[in-house]
This record gives sequence, C-alpha cells and structure tokens, in this order.
Amino acid sequence: MTIQRQYSLPNFRLVLEGFPEDPAAAAQGLAPVMSNLVNVECYVAGLEQPLSGGMDFLNSLVMAVSKYAQAFLSGVPSSEADTNATGGVRLEKIAPDRHRLVVKPADTHSASAGALMQVELTTPQLFDLVEAVDQFLADAGTLPQMRLQLQPVSRKYSRHQHTSAGKVVPLAVGVSGFAVAAIAFFWMPMPEIKRPTEAVPQNSSSKTESPPPETPGGAGKPNDGTSPPPQAQTAADLETLLASVPEITDATELEALKQKLFTEIGQAWKTQPTFGEDLVYQVGLGQDGAILGYKPQSEAARVSLDQTPLKQLLYIPPGGGTVKAESIGLFRVVFTPKGSLEVSPWKGYAAKPSPPPEITDAAVLENLLWKVRDKLTQNWKPTASFPRELVYRVKVTADGTLVDYEAQNQPGYDYVGDTPLRTLHQPSAAVTDNNGAVVQVPVAEYRVVFTPRGVVEISPWKGF
Repeated sequence: MTIQRQYSLPNFRLVLEGFPEDPAAAAQGLAPVMSNLVNVECYVAGLEQPLSGGMDFLNSLVMAVSKYAQAFLSGVPSSEADTNATGGVRLEKIAPDRHRLVVKPADTHSASAGALMQVELTTPQLFDLVEAVDQFLADAGTLPQMRLQLQPVSRKYSRHQHTSAGKVVPLAVGVSGFAVAAIAFFWMPMPEIKRPTEAVPQNSSSKTESPPPETPGGAGKPNDGTSPPPQAQTAADLETLLASVPEITDATELEALKQKLFTEIGQAWKTQPTFGEDLVYQVGLGQDGAILGYKPQSEAARVSLDQTPLKQLLYIPPGGGTVKAESIGLFRVVFTPKGSLEVSPWKGYAAKPSPPPEITDAAVLENLLWKVRDKLTQNWKPTASFPRELVYRVKVTADGTLVDYEAQNQPGYDYVGDTPLRTLHQPSAAVTDNNGAVVQVPVAEYRVVFTPRGVVEISPWKGF
C-alpha cells in the first residue's frame, strides 16, 4: 500500500509518495511512517506540468534550497564546489525579485538529456518553496532517515562582505529557520527584528531586564504596555500566592482553563524561535483565566523569556495594586525550538475531565447542520485528488463556530491541509466566561466527509 504526503502552500506544493515502514500500522488506524520513497512531484503555481523525480531529485532539491538560503542569509555567495554539490537541482538569482530553478533531467541517455528544465520563480513562489521543504524536513513521519547536513561557509569566500543579515544570523542556517530565511530574502538589507544587546532607557512599552511582576488577581486584562511599569518581583511570588489561596484541582475546570491558556499564548506568540532547547514554565491562572504569575524551570527559560509572550500576557491590576485571587490553577507551558506550544496541568488530572455540554435538540442540530455544511462548502477549494473519503469528527458551537476536529481515517490525516478545517478552526470559542470562571460552551458533534468528487457530506455524530 502506497501512502502520500503533501506540503501545500499558495504558490508551491510538494507531494511525496512512498511505502510505509510498517504496513500493519495503517491497518490498526495509526499514522504510518513513510520510509521508502517512490516519487516526488513539485507543483509550481503557473506551471502546467509538475517537476518530478525520485530520491536523488529530492536530495538535490533540499540541498539546493538550503545552499540558496544560506547564501542569502550570510551574504556570502556559495562556492562553485557547493553549487555543483547540489546535484541535478540548483537555484540562481536573476534579479532582485526573480529566481531561477534549474533541474537536470534524470535520464542522461535520452535524446533531450542535454536540455535543462528552467523555471523562473517570483519571490513569493520562492518563499513557498522554502517553507514546503521546511515542513517536509520537520515531519518525523516522512523519511525520518533523511537529515540535512549544513556546514559553515568558509572564510575564504566571504570577500569581507558584511550585510545586515549576516550580523544577526549565523552562517550555518538551521532547518527550522527556513521560513525566517524566506522573510529575510524580501526585506534585506534591513533586518525585520532588532534586539538591543544592552538595556537602553526607553518608553514604558520597552522590555526591561527585571522579572515581570506577579500580582494576584481574579479578573482583569493583561498588561498592554500602556500602564505604568509595576514593581519588580521574583518568581518566588508565585509560590507565595500558592501558599495563600487554594489550588484548582477539578479536572473539568482545569481542562477549560487549559484551552483558554493554550489559545491565548498561541495567538500572542509570534516570535520565530532562536533558542535551542525547550523552554518550560510553571504558569499560574486565576479562576477567570488571567495569568497571575509564572516561574522559569531552567536557565534557558529564564534567559529566553523575551522570546515568549508571557510578560505581555501577565495580568497587571490598574495602578499596579494587587487583587486577591480566590483560587489558582497551575500549568506546565512548553515552548519548543520548532515553534510548537504545549500546555498541560502541572500535576496532571486527578480524574478524566468531563466533555463539554452537548447540544442534542434535533431542531437545533438540523439548523446547525445546514449552516456548517454551507460554510465548509464555501471555503473548500479542492486543489488535489485524494484516493478515498476524508472523514472527520467536528465540534461546533451553537452559532456554528468550529472549535475542534479530529480525523477518523488515514486519508483524513494525510489531506487535512487540503480541507478548510484548519482555516475555520477557532479554539478560543470553545470556552467562555461565566460569572468570573472559565467554562466550556455547549457543542454539537458532526461527522463530516469530504468526498473525492468534491462534495461535502455532513450528519450528526450520534444521529438525530
């Protein structure tokens, strides 16, 4: 049984087809690992036929993209040896906003063996090419044995060139920095983010070296940077707060707070990670979901605090005073170098959290069904063919907002990026405030099927 992996962007799509490492995994409903590659296809917007090849083509493509990104970020041109080392694929700059992708045919014995395939790329197309390769390399379920080996550029090729990008980005570009590389291409020579190396007196909105205050509160807004800077406090204040108020242990309440915290941090975290290890924090939330305090769990977490949004999200009472919290929930928050966020109760769940309240009224379910179906149909623009139906379990609120979805078959996992589910997903709508407490909202569950013929089918998960 062959499996397919797709990495889709607006201007570029990378499709890999191969065999799983363990065919039995798919039969058990598990996501199989693609360990053997059969074919690669690259779809470029505006190009009628895809670029295709095998493992050699994929290796050459990945290496060519990495070398091109390395040359741009360092300001040091690739050596001739590096260019030749990319094999049958290479990238060339032909204008400030134009790039040429050159592919050598794999069949060296054909009549057209000497004819190179050349594709001219715009900068947006190049961005999407870089991002697609980055997504593939970050996918542990596809060719995990493939590793990108990057080496620093030799000094002899530098020619004493010192660009702005070269001052802030090391010459050896990491795999997870590809997306940042693409952004840097367009905005050079001015770096997009500029961090001072020393504390400089600035307005109250600037970041300081003192740890953020932790002011117990039961309600309020996070610090928006316009209020006066509060008095500096230490991480020990979180422990002091814990000693004075009861800890939230109810599993359902913790689950609702976790959803709110995950959404709030996820929406605020926009900085591309440059740290090399997980940043772990103990975070305390009030009953209303306000962040009352946090404590770094390692030296790396303390040093890299500014790369997280915790300072900005910390609740600051008006005037810098304190408000006594009624209770506090503790969570483990992890920021990973790959840009993913993990949130879980600090001590786990004492019991299984109760599911959100369920909408069961048949008339409401029917009205919601048509509303959700219309929304999915309007937002689905089929761009790829898939072998079987894509089946999902979807949860929506009473107004039709999609708050959760889960694939129910392997094609659903493989092709979720070709559905509108990610675009319509609004997890923040899964919880609401109820008299100062965060609670889960009622939801309706549906079985949603995207068919190969381009039709959306939907029915109540448990029937009417």
